[in-house]
Amino acid sequence: MYIDPSLPNHNVLIKKFNEQVVSGKHIFLFLFMDGCGPCSQTKPEWKKIKNSLKKAYPNIVVAEINQQLFKSLHGVGKEPMGYPCLRYIHHTTIEEYENSGIYKKDRSTESFVVWIESKLANKSHYHRGGYRINKTRRIKGGKWSLKYKRSINCKRPHGFSKKQHCRSKRLRLLGKL
Repeated sequence: MYIDPSLPNHNVLIKKFNEQVVSGKHIFLFLFMDGCGPCSQTKPEWKKIKNSLKKAYPNIVVAEINQQLFKSLHGVGKEPMGYPCLRYIHHTTIEEYENSGIYKKDRSTESFVVWIESKLANKSHYHRGGYRINKTRRIKGGKWSLKYKRSINCKRPHGFSKKQHCRSKRLRLLGKL
């Protein structure tokens, strides 16, 4: 679905898009700005995904909307800070592409397909008497980043935790752990 203010029927298309948002379909929205270089580079890649995913997932909406029409959209979140803006919308869930959990975010067709398929994956599991949604929980703290681990000087560790880290590292190297 392509919506631009230069189209004569853009009001009808906006109304149809808002109905699809309310209906609870999986919507992948690309907001672009005229004269934006990164938007112009992303447009051809975004158009390629429509053809590749419509056959596999007929119930999704892949939309490309000009930022001038953002105020007339309902249920798509706050106005973006920058363009291009790629969003996933399903019921009340709104997630930006840049904040997604996929590894490679290079605005290529392949990374868009990986992002979309990660959102459409069946996340419900059979559990005694019905289906339940498997919610992933984030555990805060407790893990050191690899960069931090590598910055520890094991010749002169400071503090109990760093000493424990260096001791377990030595034991792993010797094969005792």
